[in-house]
Amino acid sequence: MSTDPLAVQVARDYPGMLIALPAPEWHLWSEATPERVAQYLLPLASQVSPRRVATCKRGPKKDQSKPDVDAAVVRKHLSTARVLRDAKVKTP
Repeated sequence: MSTDPLAVQVARDYPGMLIALPAPEWHLWSEATPERVAQYLLPLASQVSPRRVATCKRGPKKDQSKPDVDAAVVRKHLSTARVLRDAKVKTP
């Protein structure tokens, strides 16, 4: 599951949760330890259908064939000195 859509959904639903639940309910959770929150959320998360929150599946990769290059061209060494020398000759 991607965290960005989850964050957008929580941000969208948060104002509604503040209206639906009274302030004393939120006060109990604001003081809860991370372990206590995890104990409460893990059983809830086990009830979530992975298909409903799954991200899009990527399609199969397309085979990209590489162009044929002569082996002598691939192995040819090109020194910097030779490039600079040839550049001086070609420049008027």
